[in-house]
Amino acid sequence: MHDDRGVTLVELAVIVVVLAVLAAFVVQGLRGAARADRRTHCIDGLKQIGIYFTLYRERYGEFPACGTGSDSWFAAIWRPEMATDGNLFRCPEIGKGGSGTHYWCVVRGGTLNSTSGPFTFASSKDLLAPATLADFPLASDAMGPAPNHSDGHVDVVFLQGRVETFEKSSPFVTHPPSFLGPSGWDAPATTR
Repeated sequence: MHDDRGVTLVELAVIVVVLAVLAAFVVQGLRGAARADRRTHCIDGLKQIGIYFTLYRERYGEFPACGTGSDSWFAAIWRPEMATDGNLFRCPEIGKGGSGTHYWCVVRGGTLNSTSGPFTFASSKDLLAPATLADFPLASDAMGPAPNHSDGHVDVVFLQGRVETFEKSSPFVTHPPSFLGPSGWDAPATTR
């Protein structure tokens, strides 16, 4: 015999709960995908910055002088034939809007403890030595009390172009190289 009573209140409640659980899974998946997309854009931006440093070195025979503000490495590669989009210098995890930079760059001379031994440099002209090519960090996410990424990881671009991700507990993040720091340069909010 067929019952024509329709859907009971209990059955309707079960359907609503099942749909709510499914919606929660979908929303969580979308958040994870958005986070992964921002992380990929951050890594890509640092790779581009590394390419522009290489182009600068090839064009001028040296790296930009160490400094901050308008004398920073980032300001030096802000040229019509190189970096022309101010958003390149802003991490998508924080947001691309406005002006300024979210990344650190070489701001002073210092010592790098590389796999080939300690390397001390007084100026960026010293960075042309072949021993530094593989291990020298050119730019990174901001480190310290206000990192770019909510999980504390730091992306770093090295001289030969690779980008590595360091967890917040790694020695690179807990004791960053003294020569890396905020650029102090306000990347324009627009493109050239």
